[in-house]
Amino acid sequence: MYYIYSAIAGSVEIGIICWAITHGMSPAEIIGFGVAYQLGNLVPVPYQPTRKDGIASVVGCIALSAHILFGKSLFLEPFLLTTLISATLQAIRGGCKEGTVRWKKRLCRVIGFASAFLYRDCLVLCLTVVILVLIIGLNKIPDNQRQLSIPKANRTMILHQMHYFSYSYIMLYLSYRSFGNLLLTISSFVISWFTYLAVEPVLSKHDNNRWKKYLCVGHIGLGVALLNIYVLVQYSEPAYLVLWWLSGLGGGTVFCIRSVETKKQKGSINQQMWSWSENIGHIMGCLLALLWVSTTGYVEGTIVFAAILAFATVWSVCRKG
Repeated sequence: MYYIYSAIAGSVEIGIICWAITHGMSPAEIIGFGVAYQLGNLVPVPYQPTRKDGIASVVGCIALSAHILFGKSLFLEPFLLTTLISATLQAIRGGCKEGTVRWKKRLCRVIGFASAFLYRDCLVLCLTVVILVLIIGLNKIPDNQRQLSIPKANRTMILHQMHYFSYSYIMLYLSYRSFGNLLLTISSFVISWFTYLAVEPVLSKHDNNRWKKYLCVGHIGLGVALLNIYVLVQYSEPAYLVLWWLSGLGGGTVFCIRSVETKKQKGSINQQMWSWSENIGHIMGCLLALLWVSTTGYVEGTIVFAAILAFATVWSVCRKG
């Protein structure tokens, strides 16, 4: 069940973005939907919802879906609906996560990404199916007392996640703007994830004493690739798609961070701290992009921020303390 819900989470995250892009929404609104998803993703850590919370969330999803179907708003209701669906998905996934394998989860997420084109013309139908699946999965949410616990965060992981989420949703927008082809846009996004997934199985076979080097080289190369994408995207050059596909090779070295940071801090990093750091990086990257685009209107500038944050990840992992 965990893998099924991972695929659904991927489809919702990118599906709502693709719907917004193909319906002519502004870049700020498009990033706003990314913020909505990441807000929901943030809920299980530090706040652990109960089954009653899940039921209330699903009721809210049904009400908002009905309003979208019969109402006129194209942003507020879908924004709130995305947040509720995301939060409920994470709560259900958390209840059936034990014994799962990370690469299988990521592969299922990519399968979900690939299905995102369905949302373009069938948003309400897709979300209705998602809500039905949520109802089925509500019993997976532990029926415990509510808990609120804010763990420490890891700077390097936050910077890495900020780099990705400050530009990832915008790349979907830029690709569609350049070529007007949603299938090409989603395919490019999926390819970049396949290159990302390919890195860990190859490099993890090597001595982990090399992982810091791999991490630094990967993120420096990633930063350089992003700066080249920034130049090429101004002219809608197809070459920037190739660099986008290959950017996953640099981002894929993220798996090295935990080992390197554990050695540097001379102590273990528990999973809750890791998840919190990732989720904080997600939302901060999205909010940075939203702030920039809302104030300047210069969409391509988010790619420069992403490059700077990739270089900052190298700085952070090399810095003592």
